[in-house]
Amino acid sequence: MKQYASMKIETYYVPIRIRALKYASVYRLNTGNHSYMIDSGMDRTAMEFLESNGLDFKSLNAIILTHMHIDHIGGAKSVQEKYGIPVYINSRDREKVLSIQNDISGFLRDSKTFLSEMGVPGNMTEAMGENHPIAAELNNYEHVDLEVFEKMPSSLNEIEYFHVPGHSPGSTCFL
Repeated sequence: MKQYASMKIETYYVPIRIRALKYASVYRLNTGNHSYMIDSGMDRTAMEFLESNGLDFKSLNAIILTHMHIDHIGGAKSVQEKYGIPVYINSRDREKVLSIQNDISGFLRDSKTFLSEMGVPGNMTEAMGENHPIAAELNNYEHVDLEVFEKMPSSLNEIEYFHVPGHSPGSTCFL
């Protein structure tokens, strides 16, 4: 594992609307050489919250995502559009996000099928339709340009990452 004498991690608790937990954790990691945002909150309000709480987006070299769930990836689009910061994610989750971008209705249909096959009762799988709170957030997947970790420039490749599937196909932890 790489060691950095000047490594600093700041934690931000960004309010979100759809979970039993009331916030998503977003981190700013400064290695002394580069600055990264780990995860991005749920939507554009995350960027506004982070800006008002002192996160300097202009100092960031990249956004790296632990996994594809909306409360981790949803704010990336707004940050990328405003600041042009590259966003990196595991290739397995990138594939899943691209499938959502290409066919949101198909994603919802496939999700209901998966839940049904896993034994979730029919009335609960039907609730996973267009009126589900997550469905209202799927537009936050649109137009975010994701790169895979393997394409991260070598100058930024100072953080070790490990694929730990389970929570999502491409869940990743960082050291």
